[in-house]
Amino acid sequence: MGGKLACSFAALIKEMWAGSDGRTAPSDLKRTLGSKIARFSGYGQQDSGELVNYLVDLLSEDLNRVVDKKYSEYSEEEGRSDEVIAAEYWSNMQGRNNSIINDLMTGQTKSTVTCLTCGFISITFDPMSSVIAPIPQRLIIDVLHVPYVPVEKDEEDEMKCVRMPYLDIEISDSTTALDLKQKYATRLNVDINDLFMAIKVNDQVKKHLGDNYKLSDIDPKGFFTMIYHVPPPMAVENPVEPMIKDGEAEITKDELVEFMFYVDTDG
Repeated sequence: MGGKLACSFAALIKEMWAGSDGRTAPSDLKRTLGSKIARFSGYGQQDSGELVNYLVDLLSEDLNRVVDKKYSEYSEEEGRSDEVIAAEYWSNMQGRNNSIINDLMTGQTKSTVTCLTCGFISITFDPMSSVIAPIPQRLIIDVLHVPYVPVEKDEEDEMKCVRMPYLDIEISDSTTALDLKQKYATRLNVDINDLFMAIKVNDQVKKHLGDNYKLSDIDPKGFFTMIYHVPPPMAVENPVEPMIKDGEAEITKDELVEFMFYVDTDG
């Protein structure tokens, strides 16, 4: 852009830090950027991340110290270390784009591609000036812990009721069923292999949660997460193999009746 964007950006920074007015409008910078990128010429809502990326790239172009940009070949020699390959890509980039923006704000991302026919592995290191980092959301799920409580059958040959409240558990996007079981096992001082997790829908246990199941995938509307303490004496003598659907185990009716738990969550 012939240095126009760099001059507009410098004037904005100077006005922000040394200006006499307490307010600053980046009108000139916006107008200069919009003359190069049409989507930023108007006043419609735009993605701020894209604007920053375009701004950094164009500033780097404006401040480029290289006048004669020469093309450089990349070696395909195998067996070289990542450090050697990365240094070669960085040197070639500096031969075409060498600015203070690159000195301060540019890194490299590694990309590996393997040919399925010959098995050749191609490794490249591409320049990058920003990294997208998702903002973690606060996720809450309802968990009902059903402990193992040995009880005697009453005169009507029915199990006595065990009252348990629901617990609100905060999780992250990556929390798995195994993570929650490990926390419960440590807190309750029980064997993690004796804990069984499932999803309850309309007062019926519908699906067994495998250790790798992400709890963030559970729909909080109408779904409840159950964690049962099932010690060896409660195990099924002849367990029925769980049905497999979409790579996840689903609990069968024969397994459900073996739990022998009567739960009242109203009190």
